[in-house]
Amino acid sequence: MGQRRSSDIMKNVDNEDAMYQKLREEQKPETGTGYLVTILNYKGPMVSSIESPTGNITHLGYDCLGRLVRIGDRFDRVAKLFNYNYGIIGE
Repeated sequence: MGQRRSSDIMKNVDNEDAMYQKLREEQKPETGTGYLVTILNYKGPMVSSIESPTGNITHLGYDCLGRLVRIGDRFDRVAKLFNYNYGIIGE
């Protein structure tokens, strides 16, 4: 297979779901051929989930200040929690 540009792959893709499906069809990490694509999904300006080339999905959660507070697995089960504590230096 010769080199293909991403614009060639995405011809005739008319919606977001079709685009993701086409990208998944093009990646073949188990054989070392094809494209390795990481898909970032957004809610507003924040990344809400990440799908790796091997199909692993990581969900991200934020607090009202936009700080990362939760990382979840593909089923959105909590894998890691973050706590932010602020205090005055010297106390």
